[in-house]
Amino acid sequence: MIQSLRWVLIASGIFLVGLAGLEKVILFSAVFNKTHAMGKDAILINIPGYFWNITNYTGYFGFTLIVAGIAVVVYSKVKGI
Repeated sequence: MIQSLRWVLIASGIFLVGLAGLEKVILFSAVFNKTHAMGKDAILINIPGYFWNITNYTGYFGFTLIVAGIAVVVYSKVKGI
């Protein structure tokens, strides 16, 4: 049970971090056509805050799952499971 849980947590976390990065790339590429190589602040002004927060929360939750998976790996090594 714990052996499968640790890999599910780590794989899900990696997937969510990758998804967050992909979401940011898609947002930047959608706005880049309107701004034509302006700075990061000019691009962020054109992206609504709730869209940007979704990508941040996805990344944070992914990192949390990775840390939880690593904690389960360490716990199982210490307990000898």
